[in-house]
Amino acid sequence: MVTREPAVATVTVNPALDVTLTVDRLVADTKLPVTAHRRDPGGGGINVSRMLARLGVASKAVVLAGGPVGDELLAGISADDPTQLIQVAALPASDNTRENVSVIVSSASDQYRLVVPGPPVADPEALIDLVVEAVGQTRFVVLSGGLAPGLAPSFYRLLAGRLSDRTVVVDALEPATVAQAFAGGAEVVKPNEHELASLVDTGAGSVVELAAAARAALDRGRVGVAVVSLGPRGALVVPRVGGAVWLAAPPVCVRSTTGAGDSMVAGIVAGLVAGQSVAMAARLGVAAGAATVEMGGTQLGERGRIEQLLSLIEETTIDE
Repeated sequence: MVTREPAVATVTVNPALDVTLTVDRLVADTKLPVTAHRRDPGGGGINVSRMLARLGVASKAVVLAGGPVGDELLAGISADDPTQLIQVAALPASDNTRENVSVIVSSASDQYRLVVPGPPVADPEALIDLVVEAVGQTRFVVLSGGLAPGLAPSFYRLLAGRLSDRTVVVDALEPATVAQAFAGGAEVVKPNEHELASLVDTGAGSVVELAAAARAALDRGRVGVAVVSLGPRGALVVPRVGGAVWLAAPPVCVRSTTGAGDSMVAGIVAGLVAGQSVAMAARLGVAAGAATVEMGGTQLGERGRIEQLLSLIEETTIDE
């Protein structure tokens, strides 16, 4: 039987097994009982694939993984629900995949996130070749998450250039990588407001100021649309051609922000796959992100809740 190629490929070059521990309180030099323990596959593109599955969109998760932790991570992706919506294309890593740890202190509603750098990549050019081959003929490609040590900030830009016949969405983490993404030709780049402000050297805070900053960033390359994530304020959609739109997030009770940005990207991509404009697709992205922050630890929002929140998003045209 021939397996049908999914519409979307997500790429994660610095994945992690996310370990979430819950304790009642933190006390130095004391053995503390853990009241809850989760181990979930993590990393930008992986979370995007997991959320896409919840939205009914098939994807291929292209993952750089190695060692026993890498094996556990890949098994966790394959076991996600519904499993048939996520294919896994594993790229070999020379070292063991990293583990990140989140500690939730239930008595104070605090969360501490401990992030490991990850194993280095010795041959970035070879990795680009492997990713392009693994992506195959998928129409939409998501380049998401932080870069592994050894990869230059230009990695996503160079990879997007090799995939110029696809719709490429980039959600980078480091400011230098975001700057390089805007210098390329991806269809969508999704910075947060702090990354955007540092990119254009401005203290922009209002949605009007952020729209102007996004215009300046778009002038640096051939990116089609900037979708700026604003946390509890929602998102700002600034196309290269046409007016900017502010999508105000619905009010929700925030339990954890882990995976919220990845959920937003998944919502945007799901909308694009369905033939929606970026502005309309971003509404689904805001709803998906809002549903995820209501969940604890590294859990992602559920489809039913996303559909409920979608109707509560308010849209405002920005007068630039």
